[in-house]
Amino acid sequence: MGTWGTGILENDNALDYYDRFFEYYNEGLKPEEINEKLKNEFSDLNEESGNIYDFWFAIALAKWETCSLDEETLAKVSQYIEDEKDITIWQELDADAQTIEDRKKELEQFLKKIQIPRDKPKPRVMVEPKSSLLKKEDLNRVPRWKFWKR
Repeated sequence: MGTWGTGILENDNALDYYDRFFEYYNEGLKPEEINEKLKNEFSDLNEESGNIYDFWFAIALAKWETCSLDEETLAKVSQYIEDEKDITIWQELDADAQTIEDRKKELEQFLKKIQIPRDKPKPRVMVEPKSSLLKKEDLNRVPRWKFWKR
């Protein structure tokens, strides 16, 4: 896992979970459906690796941004932060004292932020289908015999 800071989305795993949430969100799925889909997709999460904390923090942020943060998710995140389970993982990974202190502050600010409902949900972004690299007219420009001639 790559970590470049103490913020909620400043590691590869959390950013992957957050991005995945918004992929589904932008496809038109409801946040409740996305939550279940992601829980199934990332069913290998566990407390020993610390991935579960990154997952729930990222999902809580995404749900807050979409005005769909439910009490269950908020309670889970709040408990993880209060129990300092995520901090324990950082300590086991030999983070220095300043980094630990910075992470604690980030988590406290994050919890305060998501406890206040957001005014408007983040708008969905229309995802345009990717077009093929070749167009039908491009195929007509290449002599067909070049494809099967040996």
